[in-house]
Amino acid sequence: MTRISEKYKFQLTEADLKKFSLMSTFGMPAEKIKAYLEAPDSERKKMDKATGGIPIDTLNNQLADWIVFGWTAAITDEAYEARKQAGNELRFAIKGDGRVDYTYIKRVIEIFSKTKSTVLI
Repeated sequence: MTRISEKYKFQLTEADLKKFSLMSTFGMPAEKIKAYLEAPDSERKKMDKATGGIPIDTLNNQLADWIVFGWTAAITDEAYEARKQAGNELRFAIKGDGRVDYTYIKRVIEIFSKTKSTVLI
């Protein structure tokens, strides 16, 4: 998260980072993350419905940044090699339901392929 905030030029407090670390999922453009973290739960649910998710277009591919920064942070962690040897290698999962347009899923898979990250589908 620190690298994302540096790249997209927004500041996060320790409380923001802790709150983010406890979230199981999120899908927000970087410029809205600070407001999202500061919002109450009921407001975040509205924001989830209103957002277009993390941008994946060719001019603003924030998803690729999240993948690369997350992957880099994980594999440079001192404990990662031991977790990998124990079968706990970092994996990303793509989750969608019957309402998701397949072209979006295809685009996400392409982004993972271009970043050469492990994908669990």
